[in-house]
Formats: sequence, structure tokens, C-alpha cells
Amino acid sequence: MGDAGAPMRKYWPGVVWTYRAFEPYAYAMMRIFAGAIFFSHGFARLFMTNPSYGFNPSVAWLTPTGVGLIEFVGGALLTLGLLTRPAALMLMLLWALFALGFTPASKGSWLMFGAFDRYPVTLMLLAFAFLMRGGGRYSLDRRVGREF
Repeated sequence: MGDAGAPMRKYWPGVVWTYRAFEPYAYAMMRIFAGAIFFSHGFARLFMTNPSYGFNPSVAWLTPTGVGLIEFVGGALLTLGLLTRPAALMLMLLWALFALGFTPASKGSWLMFGAFDRYPVTLMLLAFAFLMRGGGRYSLDRRVGREF
């Protein structure tokens, strides 16, 4: 067992140059790409012709427009790293409702069937990770100097 702070030895040291330059930006890239996914969901619900496409009846009390606003604004904030934890909390709770709700056609829980149906759980867990970690080094939260 080595020290947690000690650098790890590489299996193939000759390829370190291929990723070393991007390593500090990896978390920011994950946050930005995840935020873009949430943002695109919200954009589609708010500005496309069928806002209820893929809409889960378990959140019918929110309406497709309400869900779209949460995804659109939350995704934008997550992408920018601004108010990251509140945005991630909003998105996590919304997608937890999607994941735990029932699909149309009495398919059962979204946790149990097929790869596509695990998509809500994946997004919920991504949002949870950003809730726990915050915006990170390359975020507007860091520029402002405050975070939740």
C-alpha cells in the first residue's frame, strides 16, 4: 500500500504525453458535457414541436414546460459551473423522479429494463456526483469565489 498522495507508477510511461495536457481539465469536461445533455433535453422540451416526447407520467404535475425549464436552466448552470450544487440538486431530484416513476405501457420501473431505460439513473447519478463535488477548478463558481 502506497501513500495516497504519492504519484502512481505508469504501466506504459511512454504514452503519458498523450493525456497529461488534458488531465487537469477532465472534471470540467465531464461537467460541461453532462450539463450540455441536460440543457439539450430542456431545449427540446421548450422549443421543439413535441414537448411531451419521452415524458414520464410520474412528473405530470410539473408539466413538460416545467420539466423543460428545470433541464434548460439547470443544464446551462451546470455547463457554466455557476450555482453548480443547487443546479445539480434540482436535476438530480427531477431525474430521480424519472428513474423511479413508471413508464407508459406498464413496463414497470425504469431501473429494471433495457439499456435506454437506465439512462435516467445514469443522469441522476451524474447530477449527484456534481452535487457532491461542486463546480471544480474551472467553473464560474470558482471565479466568483463562492459556492454552496
